[in-house]
Amino acid sequence: MERVKRVVFTVSNDLNYDQRMQRICSTLSEAGYDVTLVGRKRKTSNALVEQPFKQRRLNLWFEKGKLFYVDLNVRLFYYLLFKRFDIVCGIDLDTIVPCWFVSKLKSKVCVYDAHELFTEVPEVIDRPAVQRVWRSVESFIVNRVEH
Repeated sequence: MERVKRVVFTVSNDLNYDQRMQRICSTLSEAGYDVTLVGRKRKTSNALVEQPFKQRRLNLWFEKGKLFYVDLNVRLFYYLLFKRFDIVCGIDLDTIVPCWFVSKLKSKVCVYDAHELFTEVPEVIDRPAVQRVWRSVESFIVNRVEH
């Protein structure tokens, strides 16, 4: 009998309000996968709503800005480094880098799921310096992720 595949999804938002990821994770969990959805915990976050998959929130020091993304990516890197998984999926550009690095270290599958073109969202497109940073991240990572 084949072992159940462990899949980790990473997002930068509060898990209670991401209906798209709740549907994806529920569907995979119901299909027999061992699914964990990892997101952030805000100071104002409500208790997690029970789901048919595992959920993990990372406590971050920063709520927004450059330091938020640095904090998120460092914490995701260490979380994934010590988490057992077969497949890791970074949802959007802001979480894919630690997924890719850890997947390479562990020789595991990494998937990039771009729910939106991150470099073109209003919060980024109206800020040329910020957009350049995200475009450089995009140009570094997108061609390196196989799936």
